[in-house]
Amino acid sequence: SRPAVAAVGGATALVVAGIVLTLGLERRRLVRAVLGTQAEAAQLDQRFRLAFHGAPVGIAIVDRDGNIVKANEALLILLGRPSMPHRSLAESALPEDVAVVGENFRRLINGEVDHVVHERQLRRADGSLVWVRIHSAPLPGPDGTPAAIVGHIVDITAEREAVAAVDELRHRAFHDNLTGLATRDVLLDRLGGALGRARRSGEAVAVLYLDLDRFKSVNDRFGHATGDALLRWVAGAISGAVRPGDTVARHGGDEFVVLLDPVTGVPEARIVARRIRDALTRPVELAGGVRLAVAASVGIAVSLGYAAPEDLLRDADAALYHAKTGGRDRVEVFDDELRARAVRRLSTELVLRQALDDGSITLRFEPVADLHTGRVVGAEARIQLTQPSGESVPVAELRLVAQETGLALTLGAGAIDGACRAAAAWKRTDGDRCWVGIDVTPQEVVHPTFVDRLSRSIEESGVEPGSVRLELPESVCEQRGPARRALDMVRSLGVLVVLDGFGADLRSFARLGSMPIDGLKLDLAWFPDVVSDRVAAALLGALLPVTELAALPVVITGADQAGQIEVVRSIGYRYVQGGAVAPGLAVEDLVSLAG
Repeated sequence: SRPAVAAVGGATALVVAGIVLTLGLERRRLVRAVLGTQAEAAQLDQRFRLAFHGAPVGIAIVDRDGNIVKANEALLILLGRPSMPHRSLAESALPEDVAVVGENFRRLINGEVDHVVHERQLRRADGSLVWVRIHSAPLPGPDGTPAAIVGHIVDITAEREAVAAVDELRHRAFHDNLTGLATRDVLLDRLGGALGRARRSGEAVAVLYLDLDRFKSVNDRFGHATGDALLRWVAGAISGAVRPGDTVARHGGDEFVVLLDPVTGVPEARIVARRIRDALTRPVELAGGVRLAVAASVGIAVSLGYAAPEDLLRDADAALYHAKTGGRDRVEVFDDELRARAVRRLSTELVLRQALDDGSITLRFEPVADLHTGRVVGAEARIQLTQPSGESVPVAELRLVAQETGLALTLGAGAIDGACRAAAAWKRTDGDRCWVGIDVTPQEVVHPTFVDRLSRSIEESGVEPGSVRLELPESVCEQRGPARRALDMVRSLGVLVVLDGFGADLRSFARLGSMPIDGLKLDLAWFPDVVSDRVAAALLGALLPVTELAALPVVITGADQAGQIEVVRSIGYRYVQGGAVAPGLAVEDLVSLAG
């Protein structure tokens, strides 16, 4: 019926109107949501831009082709570029790093990894280098796959420099600055560990102690720069000759130490020492065309019950000392004989130190006779040191120990003081003065305080300077510069300079006229059997005219037999010294000599 139809139509209209109203409301909500999302997006975009451009570290966005599409101000400043449109970050990488940078990019853009961190050097626009740490991660696209790469580039140059400085300090603490070898402290640490392992395992370790022969002459002739270059070459030669795992250390100056850990015994240690010496004998050409041949002396000590690293090192040093005194360019092994010598040297050192402390060192005086008058005219003062056993220490050994222990200057100063006092107190009955000679070494003479100390000894003792004679070895003839200047200063005081033991090198006779000396001593040890050997006597006689031409008075020493004195007298020499003249006298007996 019409009312029913009307009712149905009205209901339908209400439903449609409701649907339309609902759709309208939803549309308005959606519109408001979209507009809100856009505002939020705009706000987020604004925040991103502020964070991107205001970040204190460099940021770059790289597209799938590897080109930089965005770079912030920090990155531009870091790389020193005004802009980076369509440039690849790999263009700033070093050539050796390009392949690695490319591989990292490929793995990121293909989704194989979700981030990469690496440290590289980049080249700035001005060519300088900067260390950076790069954190890279993919930026997903609409489909979730990587559409670009974002990289954070942090300047770590200062961090790297700090790490390098620490590494350098650490390296210097454990390595010699000149050669790069291990230091003495590292050597002792490793030697201590090696000895501990040797005691547990029953194996042996060995120490090779090396010293370059005549290295000082290289410094003196070519300068310290050449000497340093030679030491670096030697360090490399030694390192190339030892076995893998052995330690090579520079022990100071021109000394090197090799720790062989382990060794089967002395034969194996000798083999390594021979390889080292063979490596060093190859001529080396250094900067400036300097060509040198190197020789080294080697001392070997093999661990047999050693507990302290210093003990093994000390014994290797003792073997080295024996090698050098035995002629250099040799290898010596520490054994029972050397151990006995080392014990004696240590005993001598202890007695010497005690004697210097308490002033118990004495002088003995060996008289010099004038064969023309038969009278004593002078004496040589000799240092006397007695062991607790009552045995006298030979003068040569005493001076050597004093030099090695740094006591030579103190010992020499005391001897000069005693010689000056003795000369001042010693007068002959006829009024002629007597002189006293004292042995000194070239090392003492060139010391900066030597001349002043000598002058003070003369002044305090009241001795006439001409009554004091300094007796130096013939080797002083080969020295120039400081030694010559020191001798001139000594002579300017009025003190005489005499060459002792002259004649070991006949070449020295050719230099007699130019040397700053006042006399000679010829040792009969250079003319054995002068009494029965006519050739030896003739040679001794042939030297007399040379010394007379140079106007140098000569004292013949070592005359321990009456027959030697007669030969010396018959040749024409005037002064003689030795056991056949008189034994060594105490200062009291010397002063009592008169006439």
